[in-house]
Amino acid sequence: MAGFKQMQKQMGISKFNKYCATIASDYGRSETQYAGTHFSETYGISKDCFYKVLDYAVVHYLVTDWVVNLMEAKAQRNTESHGSTGLSSLKHYQELREKRRQFVYDLSRDFVKNEDKPLSYFLEKYGREAKGFRAILEKGLDGAEYYGITPEMASTIQYRIFFEIVPALSDE
Repeated sequence: MAGFKQMQKQMGISKFNKYCATIASDYGRSETQYAGTHFSETYGISKDCFYKVLDYAVVHYLVTDWVVNLMEAKAQRNTESHGSTGLSSLKHYQELREKRRQFVYDLSRDFVKNEDKPLSYFLEKYGREAKGFRAILEKGLDGAEYYGITPEMASTIQYRIFFEIVPALSDE
C-alpha cells in the first residue's frame, strides 16, 4: 500500500487531486456503515492514508461545501456510534474549515502577488483546470470578508479572471 506522500509524488498533483476528490465524495455520500476500513480496502490504501486524503480534499477545496457537510455529519455519526459524543469530529472539521479558508486566501494572494506569472503556472502549481481554479477565486470573492480578500486583491482577481481565465475556458 502506497502512503499519502508517495501517492502524491507518483500521481502528480492534478491526478492526485482528482483521486482525493473522488474518495472524499464517495465517503461523504455513502451510507453510515461504510467507514474508514471499507474505503481503505476499496481504494487499496491504509486507514491513515484514507483519513489524510479526506483532510486534504477538504482543505484544498477539492470537494464542495455540501460534501464537506456530509463528511462531517458522517464522521460525527461514526464517532457517536463508538460511544463518543462526536465533539472531536466537530472540532476536527472546524479546524479543517479554518485551513480551507486559509487555503483560499493563500491561493488568491499568490494569484494577485504573481501577476507576471501566466495562468498555466497556477493551474500546474495547484493541480487544477481553469474552471476549478476560477471557482476557488470566485468563492474568495463571494466571501471576501470571511476569506480576508481585500478590495485591492478583489480588483486584481476580477481583472485576471476576465482577461485570463475566461478566455482559457473558451479554449477548453
